[in-house]
Amino acid sequence: MKTLLTLVLLSTFSGLVHASEVPQLQCLGTEPFWGITTDANGTLSMSDPMSDSKRDYSKATVKSAQGTTADFAFQIEATNEASNTLKLNVVKAECNDGMSENIYPYTALVDVDDRILFGCCY
Repeated sequence: MKTLLTLVLLSTFSGLVHASEVPQLQCLGTEPFWGITTDANGTLSMSDPMSDSKRDYSKATVKSAQGTTADFAFQIEATNEASNTLKLNVVKAECNDGMSENIYPYTALVDVDDRILFGCCY
């Protein structure tokens, strides 16, 4: 049920805000391993520790989900130099990365390279 609620919230984004309002987050996922950091300048950096690759996405915009507070459910969208898009969907819901006993305050779904990745953010 929680997954269904998350998907419903993520499909109803509105309320574009400025890139200067991009929240600073650190996100991670396992199997496959990935990491994303965001900064207040509107840049998202995605790393893949298995291949030692890192890609930067810029000009980020933030959309908040309708019917919630801005920090409860939101989407950060950015593009890289090759015009590829990354969408980081975040919901304020406890998350476990599946590998450790750590509990993170945010759950994330990442849409990138024709893949949907699951993970956690803090």
